[in-house]
Amino acid sequence: MDKFLSIFVGVLIIVTIITIFIHLFPIAIKVCFISAIISAIIYVVLKMIEKFSN
Repeated sequence: MDKFLSIFVGVLIIVTIITIFIHLFPIAIKVCFISAIISAIIYVVLKMIEKFSN
């Protein structure tokens, strides 16, 4: 559970940083960041499922 917590905190920090960038940059970069967030979340979820299934 410690690993899960550290990953969760890491994701929160990344999302916070990206949110700050979204407010500073135009729409084209917003779209890139949003797709990056979504792919990162999917990657983390897949890694979680992989760990729990083992």
